[in-house]
Amino acid sequence: MFELIRTNIKEQVGNYISELLDIELKDHLKRNRYERSTCTDPNYRNGSYARRFCIKSIGDTAVKVPTDRKGTYKPKVLPRFKRYEDSIKEDLTLMYLTGISTRSLSLLSNKLIGRKLSPQISFSMFIKAKGFYKHGKRYIKRQ
Repeated sequence: MFELIRTNIKEQVGNYISELLDIELKDHLKRNRYERSTCTDPNYRNGSYARRFCIKSIGDTAVKVPTDRKGTYKPKVLPRFKRYEDSIKEDLTLMYLTGISTRSLSLLSNKLIGRKLSPQISFSMFIKAKGFYKHGKRYIKRQ
């Protein structure tokens, strides 16, 4: 029963984010769907593509990201290469800093967020989130 509820929540959240992206594209194009433009060089909708986004305590949600024909639409609600909510990165970074290995984090991620992360992704999240850079064989905090 609870699995059904979880699935329904994931779908509803995915639909909500998709609607937000659709409204954002409408604002970008400055007209509604199926409405023609009076400009000499118009830009129109050009379908959408499916994408997954991971939200803390919900898991992976399916999102439809709309596109425009000229490719000038850049979503602000859900940036292009963002796959996880920021709080997930923060939690994984805190776990890493307390001493949990990246391999253990990859195993825990399946239980926590519903998606198994590779150890490399876990470590790269830590590096990007905390502002470290590679110096030889060790990582040093940026000044």
